[in-house]
Amino acid sequence: MEGRSLLTGTGTTNYRTFGGPERSVTSILTDGRPSLEPSFSGNIPRVRHRSRSTHSARPPRRLSGGGQLSFREALRNDPNDSNRTVLQSTSYYDDDRPLRPQRIINPRHSIYSNYENVESGSQQRGAQTLTNAIPVDAPQEPPVNKRVEYMNFVSIDWTNELTRESHRRREFRRLRGCWGSTQRLFYACQAWVLVALIGVIGAVFAAFIDITGDWLSDLKEGFCPDEFYLNKHFCCMASTTDESCPWISWSTFITSQLGVQDEVATYAAAFIPYTAFACLFSSIAAILVKTYAPYAAGSGIPEVKTILGGFVIKKFLGFWTLIVKTIGLALSTASGLNLGKEGPLVHVLCAIGNIASRIFPKFAYNEAKKREILSASCAAGVAFGAPIGGVLFALEEASTYFGPNTMFRSFLCAMTGAFVLRLLNPFRSGKLVLYEVQYTTAWREHDVPFFILLGIFGGVVGALFIHANLRVAQFRRWLKVSQWPVREVFYVTLITAICSYPMVLLRANLGHLVSNLFRECSEVDEEFQDVICSDDVTFSAGSLVIAFVAKILLVTWTFGIRVPSGIFLPPLAIGALAGRALGIAAKYLQETYPDHLLFAACKNVDTEQCISPGLYALVGAAAALGGVTRMTVSLAVIVFELTGVLEYVLPIMIAIMVAKWTGDWLGKESIYEGLITLNSLPYLSPRLDYLHPYQMEDIMTPTSSLCTIHAYGSTVGDLTTMIRSYDFQQFPIVDIDMTLVGIVGARELRYALDEAVKNGATETTPVVFEEEHGGVYLEGTSLSQEPESLDEEAPVNLRNWIDVTPFCVQSIVSVHSVIDYFVKLGLRYSAVTDNGYLKGILTKKDLLRHLVHMEAAEFEQKLFVETDRERKLTARLWNVEGRILD
Repeated sequence: MEGRSLLTGTGTTNYRTFGGPERSVTSILTDGRPSLEPSFSGNIPRVRHRSRSTHSARPPRRLSGGGQLSFREALRNDPNDSNRTVLQSTSYYDDDRPLRPQRIINPRHSIYSNYENVESGSQQRGAQTLTNAIPVDAPQEPPVNKRVEYMNFVSIDWTNELTRESHRRREFRRLRGCWGSTQRLFYACQAWVLVALIGVIGAVFAAFIDITGDWLSDLKEGFCPDEFYLNKHFCCMASTTDESCPWISWSTFITSQLGVQDEVATYAAAFIPYTAFACLFSSIAAILVKTYAPYAAGSGIPEVKTILGGFVIKKFLGFWTLIVKTIGLALSTASGLNLGKEGPLVHVLCAIGNIASRIFPKFAYNEAKKREILSASCAAGVAFGAPIGGVLFALEEASTYFGPNTMFRSFLCAMTGAFVLRLLNPFRSGKLVLYEVQYTTAWREHDVPFFILLGIFGGVVGALFIHANLRVAQFRRWLKVSQWPVREVFYVTLITAICSYPMVLLRANLGHLVSNLFRECSEVDEEFQDVICSDDVTFSAGSLVIAFVAKILLVTWTFGIRVPSGIFLPPLAIGALAGRALGIAAKYLQETYPDHLLFAACKNVDTEQCISPGLYALVGAAAALGGVTRMTVSLAVIVFELTGVLEYVLPIMIAIMVAKWTGDWLGKESIYEGLITLNSLPYLSPRLDYLHPYQMEDIMTPTSSLCTIHAYGSTVGDLTTMIRSYDFQQFPIVDIDMTLVGIVGARELRYALDEAVKNGATETTPVVFEEEHGGVYLEGTSLSQEPESLDEEAPVNLRNWIDVTPFCVQSIVSVHSVIDYFVKLGLRYSAVTDNGYLKGILTKKDLLRHLVHMEAAEFEQKLFVETDRERKLTARLWNVEGRILD
């Protein structure tokens, strides 16, 4: 999938602080934006806080270490210094224009988004406030730091969001009376009602995609004259024989209208409409994506994983993306492209969850809680054919943080979606199982070596596909195909139609093809009988192998074009083709050498056949999908839920496990993690094991390259000038001896200063960041503190806008441990302190940039490589792929 890089780029910014050395830092972004972003994660407090009676009692501040001056002192000492560097690089925020009003997420204005002021003692809707609900001598809670709405392409503050949720829950518990009980009940039921609603709406969308996609797919081959809106299955449902079915093919209709009956004309009359409708459907989908929702292209699962990991990508889960993804998915699958719809359904359900969560304040104003709902939505996206497998998919593959409550909600969402889809019954089969099969032959010991062989084959094919697809994506970027996406989609569809139409194994719908490959020959549809169940073993196996090779080549190039596309079903089809071919070969060997020791168990079999090629197709499909996605538990459950073959789950597990071992031996990344790396999304995978002999002091941004703020001594004008001059997205606040007081984000600081100016502050108004009057927290944008003298202005206390408990580590901590902190705690940044003294800061993007650059320096094409042996094997694999592609 094409996308804007968020980690790597060519921009370089020179940072210089007064009295400190100049340092060149390569930007983590494509457009040269600095890597420091606003962050307020709070965890283990390792900072020292001091209370002062008045701000004027503190002497002027001077930084320690090298005689570095504060920003205000530097301006006063040498305001015209020509050597002073002012950054000109582009930032996420345009500092040249005034900040537009942002929605304030402040837990002190109301229970959901604006908590009532604790000191006011007022009541809202008859509910008791904190002052009336708790005793006077009860300990008072310090407020959570305020913040503005998250901007695009930033990480959320997990700790701050969860802390605000904890405050909100305590507020509900303090409510008394009937109204309080009603409020608590509504609060407790919000999540369950929301996930059930998502399941219902998602089932409706899934039914629409299935019905529309099947009708458009059949429209390429013919139409129902009496009821044009019916597909072939529904049109012939009332007919007992094929001759009595009213369905008319385009070849019959056109030749009868032209009065031509020769073989060439009949073939052309069928081929031309098939190709024309295929190109039309895919082109419409590409136009919709390009015009209305660029984020609707591709699978969407890599971006969903990144969002669930704590990153903000606005409009990716928006309304227009949902509509275009739904319509485009039906069009792209109907066009005959080798794409699936199961993966994009995860994106569709997450978009529904994001939109539906706006109804409930509990999730609308809390990004961390919203991601719990999105995780449950992921489960419903896969659950329409496999409810339990969908829950396990969300746990194993999609979500980074998956608590017990999220699992229960995912279960309810998946159950509701599957139940509603069963009621809608879009296929009129009356069954939830999509590819139900019944084998007359049980698996035996002689099948195990073949299952292991299929697992090895699936792992190799999966690794080859991942690397080849990433190479094709890089080749697309080199050709700048993104400048004409509609044209590329048209050409790919045209080539696919030309190559696929002559062969039924390539022309058939992927779902229909997989269903027939899984079946016994007695249950295979008539159009596939002569190909996969022919008496000529060489012809059947050869046809399957040719289709297998063609599918791999077509899927490798198709996955990545600018239409909604999934990667679940194509590997299933590829593995089923290979497994069926191996099953036919194994059956031939058993029938040719029945007395061989390997097939000794077949002598006591009462059935007609000892080896079922359909079972081999099922095992091969699971192995191929496991090699591509590297899923294990969830994949095994999904496969046997889709087919209903619980008795054969052990062969499926064997093949999946062997495929994963083989794939991991050739490369650790799944297809989704490979796309995350290719698109430079800021995602730290918990699967990858990073081995680097570095410490925090080696990769952090030191204080000499930061712009620090003193807790006392600054004015509104100084801070405003600092924000406009420096493109840092967060500023450490330090004491006179470089003791860390807290960290404030650039956007929060700018908004607080603007509000202070609106309330009467001037450029000379002092700004303080520490507690006053014995620890009472003053409002961050009000002039509430009395001045000491008539000539002195009342200061602005921005204590409530800073993170006073940032996560801190020592400078000697290993990078490996820091990565675990970032992955498991969801950190946006970590302050580096020694005995409370600030040494530097490390953000999540800085960490990712370091890892990418370290690995890219050793092997440019392979990122996140662990060992020399793996590097050699990967290089050898790249050479093999290069020769194949050439």
